[in-house]
Amino acid sequence: MPEAAWRKRAVVPVELPPLGWGVYTMGYVEGAKAPKVASGVNATKGLISNGVFAVRAKVGGTIAVARKGRPFLGRRGLHVQLVEDPWGSWGAMDECEQSLCLSTERERWRVARVIVREGGPLRAAMWVELRTRNSRLELTISLSKDRDAIDVAGRLHLDERSARVKLVLPPVAKVKKPTATFDVPGAAVERGPGGEVPGGRWVRARHVSLASDGIYNFDLADDGTLRATVARASRYADDIVSAPADRPWLPAVDSGELRFNFVIAPSGAEIAAMAEELERPPVAILSAAHAGERPRTGSLAALAPARAMELLALKPAEAGPGVVVRARNVSGRPVTPVFTWMGQDVRLTEVPAGAIRTWVIERGERRLVDIAEELIPG
Repeated sequence: MPEAAWRKRAVVPVELPPLGWGVYTMGYVEGAKAPKVASGVNATKGLISNGVFAVRAKVGGTIAVARKGRPFLGRRGLHVQLVEDPWGSWGAMDECEQSLCLSTERERWRVARVIVREGGPLRAAMWVELRTRNSRLELTISLSKDRDAIDVAGRLHLDERSARVKLVLPPVAKVKKPTATFDVPGAAVERGPGGEVPGGRWVRARHVSLASDGIYNFDLADDGTLRATVARASRYADDIVSAPADRPWLPAVDSGELRFNFVIAPSGAEIAAMAEELERPPVAILSAAHAGERPRTGSLAALAPARAMELLALKPAEAGPGVVVRARNVSGRPVTPVFTWMGQDVRLTEVPAGAIRTWVIERGERRLVDIAEELIPG
């Protein structure tokens, strides 16, 4: 019953307070007209735009990306590679160069279908299907009003062996002495070209930033192209070089249906915050409209300044009343944070740059106990 009045989805602008909630009511009014919203979001056949980014996809062609009217990625645009990866899941035990620099393209993915799914005024979305002989990748590419980023939901159906699927983000022009900054546990590290390297939730190259909830391996090419491994079809628990047809009775990892999300943004974007939003998105709960004991919006706790301090833990104290707050200073300077707990502000002790600090806060007496500090090298 797709045409039933209650079988609808809605996109609305929502601002949620930190560690908080908001209640929104959706209803049906017979004969109601759609509200007029001033917006730069548009969608036509094979093209979506939001006034900042424009993404164009063509069957048999490319996924071209422009920002503010100028090309944002290279000639091939946003594309995917299927490269040879004969190494087992453990790779080469001696870390030889051949096992780290995987660039031999087995087959080129082709754009097979393009369907515009949403047309604004707050969001435009386009569904793009890419195919090889055996596998297919579906990308739902979204552009939202005034958002300087591209949101992508991916679904990969992988049927390959001894191969690796890579998302490719080339620069418009060749970059001299390229470097990229990678999120790693507790810090960030800058690396140049050198083959496959592990990374965390985000990476920032000179021409582009990438955040994901399921991509944690990257390589930076000599020309500045950033590539991210989406999946590996290698043998389980193995370090033996194997051709695709070798030992066909052994299964390959990452086979089947795989889902992941990622964000593409300019190099100067707050990509770490975008990565947090991807990994810990708001939870939507649908229920019948009814009155409640609490207001329609509210916040349990907040930590400021938000872009400088990362909340690592918030839990009941193990001894006595109160809560334990653990946070890390992700900025490059000392910060004196303020923690708001159930409407009360508590000024915490200074946290050096790159440090983790833990406090116990007892709400009744508003007593602050600084119980631990751990510095992260660098």
